[in-house]
Amino acid sequence: MKPQVLVLESIHPAGMARLSRSCEVRVSLETPRARLLELVREVSAIVVRSVTQVDRELIDRAAELRAIGRAGTGTDNIDAAYAAQRGVEMITVPDGNAVSVAEFTVLQILALCRNAYAIADAVKAGDFRRDLYQGVELSAQTVGIIGVGRIGQLVARRLHSFGCRLIGFDINAALRPRVAELGIMWSDSSEDLLREADIVTLHVPKTPQTTGMIGPRELGLMKRGARLINTSRGGIIVEAALLKAVQRGQIVGASIDVLADEPPFHTPPEAVTYTNPLLGHSRIVITPHCAASTEEAQRAIGLQLAEALLRVFEATTRRAARRRAVTARR
Repeated sequence: MKPQVLVLESIHPAGMARLSRSCEVRVSLETPRARLLELVREVSAIVVRSVTQVDRELIDRAAELRAIGRAGTGTDNIDAAYAAQRGVEMITVPDGNAVSVAEFTVLQILALCRNAYAIADAVKAGDFRRDLYQGVELSAQTVGIIGVGRIGQLVARRLHSFGCRLIGFDINAALRPRVAELGIMWSDSSEDLLREADIVTLHVPKTPQTTGMIGPRELGLMKRGARLINTSRGGIIVEAALLKAVQRGQIVGASIDVLADEPPFHTPPEAVTYTNPLLGHSRIVITPHCAASTEEAQRAIGLQLAEALLRVFEATTRRAARRRAVTARR
């Protein structure tokens, strides 16, 4: 009997095709919670991205669950510790989208420096007064990178060619030699970095320690007129505090790809009821958690995730065969 895989958030067709050759695959996007708890009862694996909450209740309902596939890196929407306790393997794809997220981050930094989104909106409205949207050169800025792991380092490598000054902070001090090799000045604290940087970009996982790490106090430490980018996880920035900081001019522009509470991503706009005060401010750019949304990244993630799930199923089958052989010899 083929393993049953329930895909709750979309992955690339190449990954779906690979899974379908060896598994029974069912797709159910943005499923209501009550229905979801019924669907998982007999599945061997579930595939999610960043929205579906895989908590104890769901894991307990999935009596046959062998693996949880996360099409991406972070697992803040998954109770990974409980899954491990239950013997359910947690699969992530940490490298598949790193380049895409880094490129998107640089795009947003440049767009904020040159007021690109505001200019485009103004021109569409018939306003060609270019002097209202004078920007700054990236080469003249100090860019602070909070979180200089895999993606933070890729961002730094790309920014280095612009000639801007780079400073970085990470709770993992072992990264310091690697950071130095990339031409990033090490900051001893995130607070020092916030005080010094003209532009701050966040590349940290969502943990109890990082949730709300950029709040009223931290925003107050930043230079007046600084810019802020978050392509990591929603909830890292206290959104109400960010709105106030932009309103008073402390932050001159922000680009936010991830929100603490995100709307459904597969539902047409006329069917979505979603409000967020950040959406109403002209100097805050909101994008729909799309930093990793490139053909290359999604294909790589889909294929790597599919292969990893198949390896889990093969290992499970081998263990079951060994147990049967031992029982037969007895």
